[in-house]
Amino acid sequence: MSVIRQYGLKRCSTCVKARKWLQERGEQVEFTDYRDEPADSALLKTWAAPQAGHN
Repeated sequence: MSVIRQYGLKRCSTCVKARKWLQERGEQVEFTDYRDEPADSALLKTWAAPQAGHN
């Protein structure tokens, strides 16, 4: 089983609900808080790449 990586804020109620929902379904979630570990430009480019040209 692969690990789902979730980025968000620890106290964000929507992030907490999403993580709980995934875990209740047996998914393994690795959480990263943006405030503790801000995304660097290389990671942001990786996220944006699949969206290029889809405005």
